[in-house]
Amino acid sequence: MDSIPHIIHQTHKSFEYIKSNKELSDAVQTWINTGYDYRFYDDNQTNDLMKTLEDEFPGIYDLYNNLPLPVMKADIFRYCVVYKVGGIYADADCVLVDGKIGRLVNYNGFVCPYDDGWPGLFGQYVFSAPPKSPVLYSIITVILRKLSGLNFAEVVKKNIQFVHYLTGPTIFTEGIREYILGRGETQQNMNYIKENVLTNKSLLLKHDIVLLQEYLGEVTSHLVFGRHEGGWKDQAESLYYNTAISSIILQNAYSLEQS
Repeated sequence: MDSIPHIIHQTHKSFEYIKSNKELSDAVQTWINTGYDYRFYDDNQTNDLMKTLEDEFPGIYDLYNNLPLPVMKADIFRYCVVYKVGGIYADADCVLVDGKIGRLVNYNGFVCPYDDGWPGLFGQYVFSAPPKSPVLYSIITVILRKLSGLNFAEVVKKNIQFVHYLTGPTIFTEGIREYILGRGETQQNMNYIKENVLTNKSLLLKHDIVLLQEYLGEVTSHLVFGRHEGGWKDQAESLYYNTAISSIILQNAYSLEQS
């Protein structure tokens, strides 16, 4: 497998927005200071890149364009840009600790942390891979298969964690597991990984996946801006409650018509 190129990818609505917030600006600067090829993508640039993937992943641009929240678009974009170009993806609110950038690129494989908030899942707020990574290919194809033709309103109204489930760590993990199963791993071992990701580093290494427990505080620090007021958590909850309420109103209206 190819090595991981020294390229850093980050995205947000605009770089002007990043500069307007000192915490975000300071976080982003930790990546710029590495001297690596730093690439920032605003909303227009992410949109343009997603159009270039249609030949390899038919339908992906329409799927991306129709997602209901910006954070969901950012989720799919991160998988696609690293698949296409290779390198490191890091959320804009992710701080590189003490310049330990080598921990993210000194491998010939796919590198990611575990998700400390969701036992058994892999984290995708920062990860790295060579271009055309088969792991990312699996993640993207799983997303396409699951989301193509999906009635978002039906899923949203039933699951307040729909972002996590549809584009975030849940489906990211599902794509990784599908990749490992495709390489001949047993379902029994996969079930064990599901129960405890951290105890299975040797099995993951066998499949060219590096799991770094040290991400948490030692390599990167995640500020989790999405949980701040007005962040993506608030946006997701607002969509969830509005969709659920709209569904109840429609059901009641239908019941009245039938009575």
